Amino acid sequence: MQSMKSAMATLALACAISAPTEARLTRIVITSQQVIAGGAAFGAAGPFEKLTGTAYFEADPRNRHNEVVFDLDKAARNAAGKVEFPAGKITTTLCNGISSSGMYYRDYLYQGFNEDEQGRQVCQGVHIDIPGVQKLFLNYRFAQPNPFTVQHRERYVPDDNFPRAYAVRENPLFGGDEDDRDGATDEAGPRDGILKRPHTDPKVIHTDSATEWWQFRSSLVDTNEDGTRDIHQPQNVRRYEFSGTQHFVAKGVTPTFGTGNRQCQQLSNPTHYGASARALIVALEDWVRHGWSPPPSRVARIADGTLVPQDQASTSPA
Repeated sequence: MQSMKSAMATLALACAISAPTEARLTRIVITSQQVIAGGAAFGAAGPFEKLTGTAYFEADPRNRHNEVVFDLDKAARNAAGKVEFPAGKITTTLCNGISSSGMYYRDYLYQGFNEDEQGRQVCQGVHIDIPGVQKLFLNYRFAQPNPFTVQHRERYVPDDNFPRAYAVRENPLFGGDEDDRDGATDEAGPRDGILKRPHTDPKVIHTDSATEWWQFRSSLVDTNEDGTRDIHQPQNVRRYEFSGTQHFVAKGVTPTFGTGNRQCQQLSNPTHYGASARALIVALEDWVRHGWSPPPSRVARIADGTLVPQDQASTSPA
């Protein structure tokens, strides 16, 4: 379990420090080496070692991907016109998952991998984008983490089993009043939720496009299982809907009729929500670093009549 936690935490950190910028690793200076794991060998490669050192990078201020780095164009440059810098100490860890990797992060949090071997928090904030209600087909015998269910495919993949919500709630299969208040007890029945480890649970911003309400059952993140009432979200969770958008659209794309421009009856939706998503990442960083709360959640709700059944009587005029 410890080795799996280490692997999952490492993957989370890799996702966290990945960004829409571009830099090149130029050298690594090792300052110390230490044999670990009791000297156990990794085949002919020798014993496992812990290496300590500094990685050095260079970034091109002229690369359009680096325009988001504040004042990079004003930094000193080397002979090649690049800005050199060492890797510094990480003070804030934000993790980001989109679509399938968003499903991964929901399960990553639920399975308890947001802590390292010393029990420390890995991701302080997580932006989970367009996974709907789904987690992964993970931690089952013969698991296949890649397949996922959509409206007309792989409906029996167990990727959206209870718990579906972030709040710890009663399992509806066992009855009870579905109490989802913070600090409630297990007296009324078995309870579970994605965020159930306060010491290591991060702050979460979960966003979905309109497609996820149709294909990925996104409403179950915000309602009880039979769709009769809205549920409580923990204080460290925000939910937002990019209304009128579809599942992932690259900036500047031309609408098509699907793969090969011939699969669909209607043209694709080119609306790009990148600016809104970027603003929420800034809000997530401010929330983690400064404690500034982001805007209240904004999704369709049963209580105000914006979340309705999908039948024609509910969605069309009489």
